[in-house]
Amino acid sequence: MHANLLLEKYRLSSAISEVLKHLKENKNSPKILSGAKGSLPSLIAAQVWNRHHAPYVFLLNDSEEAAYFYNDLQQFATKEDIHFFPASYRNPYEVEEVQNANVLARTEILSALSNNKNKIIVSYPEAIAEKVVSEKVFKQHSLQIKKGEKLSVDFVIDVLFEYHFERTDYVVEPGQFAVRGGIIDIFSYSNDYPFRVEFFGDEIESIRTFDPSNQLSVDPLNAITVVPDIMGKESVSLRESLLNFLGNDCVVWIANPELFEEQVEKAFQKTVRLFEKTSSSPIKKREPEELFLNDATFNADLKKHKVIQLKNAGEESILVKSSPQLNFNKNFQLLVQHLKEYQDKNYTLFLVSDNVKELTRLKEIIAHHPLENSNESIKYQFINIALHEGFIDHDEKILCYTDHQIFNRYHRFKLKERYKKSKQSITIKELTGLHKGDFVVHTDYGIGVFDVLETI
Repeated sequence: MHANLLLEKYRLSSAISEVLKHLKENKNSPKILSGAKGSLPSLIAAQVWNRHHAPYVFLLNDSEEAAYFYNDLQQFATKEDIHFFPASYRNPYEVEEVQNANVLARTEILSALSNNKNKIIVSYPEAIAEKVVSEKVFKQHSLQIKKGEKLSVDFVIDVLFEYHFERTDYVVEPGQFAVRGGIIDIFSYSNDYPFRVEFFGDEIESIRTFDPSNQLSVDPLNAITVVPDIMGKESVSLRESLLNFLGNDCVVWIANPELFEEQVEKAFQKTVRLFEKTSSSPIKKREPEELFLNDATFNADLKKHKVIQLKNAGEESILVKSSPQLNFNKNFQLLVQHLKEYQDKNYTLFLVSDNVKELTRLKEIIAHHPLENSNESIKYQFINIALHEGFIDHDEKILCYTDHQIFNRYHRFKLKERYKKSKQSITIKELTGLHKGDFVVHTDYGIGVFDVLETI
């Protein structure tokens, strides 16, 4: 069964109604959603967003917690609307410490937000502390290309040179472009795969992404945004926080405001120390305040937005009565008795897993552990989704347990796999870089000497 079955159970939830009521009020005083255990906060948040579309930012205490929350949200909302926003740096001011895949991810997200801000962003302190280029600068440094529009090849080439793209024979990494007749291949910083733009005269005939390792098409597109490496350029001016980029309509869900501010300030102080350490360098670097937020600036940004706090009870609380999933240590008879106990209390029982085989296994285990002194069977429903933690919602009378917690298995979060060059196959760039006499290792034939096959 699909996640919509679980979402439907929360359509008339009193907690969701109270959150929606708060969001429609013209005041930015924070509201606390208290008592929601396990993956219940992500379910409530997704149902709120489905009924109140606006830019939503979920701020968790660290990258791992954010990744699990991101995965949970993906089960209840359209995946194209949800983005995980990472930090660019391991260490600021050190070029070798820039995580290129994360720079690509941040640029891709800003590109999506510049077209439609009603998205869900999940992030953590180190990523939020790092400022982004302003929306104005981002649009000034972006080239929009649409299928069917009039555009000359020469104009596109001139713009790409202006954006400091490198012209190569083949594109293999972001920041490169190649031209062959009426075809331009562009590897933008706003996408995992490069774009192939085909011209018919001065008209865009087709656009698609392709895999540079084998040149095969991936997806056809109607429009693209070509973005240079503006996120990685310290010289780019007009930087702002992600919350400001999203605008005043942005709704912020934050796990623990005090801890989050503390972590933002910790990241900022680390930046200050690294800036002072490299101050003797002849290369002029921008001040930490221009590139990163401190606790005061983050707090000031937070006050401009509607805020939902996910923490323990306090003033202005929306209280949810729930419990975390119990640990049965693989005592399945105890599990069955526990499920029967809540079934007798008229709770709806859900067992969830993203693996159909595990759901089948769980069904067989429950069938082989009948209730003592009772002919009654357990009535439950399977849902084929992946949740990080199960819960019991006493308000809505719903029990939702995960298979990996029942079987005591480690559950690993999954983030989007970004494009990586294959390590096992030789790339076009490497192939064209070979010279006669170079030694080459082949998996089947061993070591040989590269020679040039001359054709007549």
